[in-house]
Amino acid sequence: MEQITYILNFILKSFLGVWPYLLVTIPLAVWMNLSDFSKHFKTVMTKSPWLDIILATAVGAFSPFCSCGVIPVILALLIGGVPLAPVFAFWVASPSMDPEIFFLSVSILGWKLAVWRLASTFCLSLLAGIITHLLVKSGYLTTYLRIIKKSCECSSTGTTLKELPLRKKIIRESVISVLMISKFLGLAFFLNALINLYVPEEWIGNLLNQQGFISVIIASVLGVPIYTSNLTALPLVGGLLQLGLNPEAALAFLISGPLTTIPAMVAVYGITTRKVFGLYIFIALFGSLFFGILYYFLG
Repeated sequence: MEQITYILNFILKSFLGVWPYLLVTIPLAVWMNLSDFSKHFKTVMTKSPWLDIILATAVGAFSPFCSCGVIPVILALLIGGVPLAPVFAFWVASPSMDPEIFFLSVSILGWKLAVWRLASTFCLSLLAGIITHLLVKSGYLTTYLRIIKKSCECSSTGTTLKELPLRKKIIRESVISVLMISKFLGLAFFLNALINLYVPEEWIGNLLNQQGFISVIIASVLGVPIYTSNLTALPLVGGLLQLGLNPEAALAFLISGPLTTIPAMVAVYGITTRKVFGLYIFIALFGSLFFGILYYFLG
């Protein structure tokens, strides 16, 4: 009974943390997409894609979202017509770095590793935006979301969406989007609660605390299923560093973890196309391996 109560409380608290983004940003984004504002907004956003990527990275660096909490914001940005490249840059930056994470990393990991983590995630965010922009430009990525209904679909009254007043269109599309993402977020929060409840830190520590170059690969892959939050991961990694954990493995784990948690992947898989999901996983794992190896040679 205590375990069920813990899981329900965890899910409830998690939803309380993201509800403003569900009930405010998504209807706003739907309005932008359905109104004439969307056309002007998309024109401005596509004039300087490189500047957009840099600005999105900078904004993400100061946005304290976790890997699950950022999903409603990502959905709202895409619905609102923001190009995928700056969205991806923001997507990587937001759960990976913000001032609180940086100074918490400094206090637990030390200046050197904290600065490496900050610089690595900043570079990875820019790289994610650039790669995404090139893939969109090449025609490889054409659609991004799976959950948005097309405007030609009919409402329950038999009236097509185009025939409805703007206010009813916004309400209808907002309800569809909020309900759909809430379903996947609920599953994500449930999985996160199970990980917190049943995966012991000692087991994680034993897997992470490997020696040699292989530790970077193990740490990158291990960040996928077991990373939960900075508040739990940083003290764990800090303690393992004192016991001899390779700093390059710690860096790889702290890069892949915030992006590729199983709960976040469940939510992303449910709302995005397969190509976008695959790119999301590739960038996280490639980035953690690359910067872990770079630290191994240069750190």
